[in-house]
Amino acid sequence: MSVQSMADRINPLGSYLTINSKKEWIGIPLRVHRRCISPMFEISNNIAYDNTMYCSTPSPKSVNINFQTSFIHCKGHVEGRHFVQEQAEKVKEILINEININKNLPDVFVITPFREIGYLLNSFLFKHLINEVKKHKEIDSSEMGDWLKSHIGTVHTFQGKQAEGVILCLGLDEITKGAANWASQKPNLLNVAITRAKYRFIAIGDKEIWLKQAYFNQLSKLNTEVQ
Repeated sequence: MSVQSMADRINPLGSYLTINSKKEWIGIPLRVHRRCISPMFEISNNIAYDNTMYCSTPSPKSVNINFQTSFIHCKGHVEGRHFVQEQAEKVKEILINEININKNLPDVFVITPFREIGYLLNSFLFKHLINEVKKHKEIDSSEMGDWLKSHIGTVHTFQGKQAEGVILCLGLDEITKGAANWASQKPNLLNVAITRAKYRFIAIGDKEIWLKQAYFNQLSKLNTEVQ
């Protein structure tokens, strides 16, 4: 049982919401949301709070992230259980662009539903990003390993944390798509992932798998790029 589920159970104030055709008790959250801006707020409010929240997150005067909020449709074949190399390549491309433009390690979390993807992304990105980092004297390349450890992981790794931007690497292919059913059993996983992002959010995955799942189908509201 997650911390959120335990908190819901002991909260005497709340309401029943229908989740997967079952009514579940959801404790009353703080009604004012100050974590993220549109469209992350609207998706979170829809899937997790039955549109009962109010957004008071101020729009930033400037954002140090260059990518735009979107869903990137990226197909591929799974290596192992969940990891898709083509999606890892897209994550690498986005991060290299951020490093080269801003000349620093970006305030971006790379989040995934699956532990295997986080582990393989860490080693893959270190191998490919370290040379980019060394091109910029403004960046201490010795910090690369620690940055990856603190900025890549599963959804639960980042509970209570925020960054200017989030990349959600979803994984899976046609053969392994059944694992998406687990990820979409409740709104919690997507809700935590999308609300880690203050200003920018990218989801990378196969739209034929993920945009057909409960809760994740709300990502269709984002601009879609096809790779």
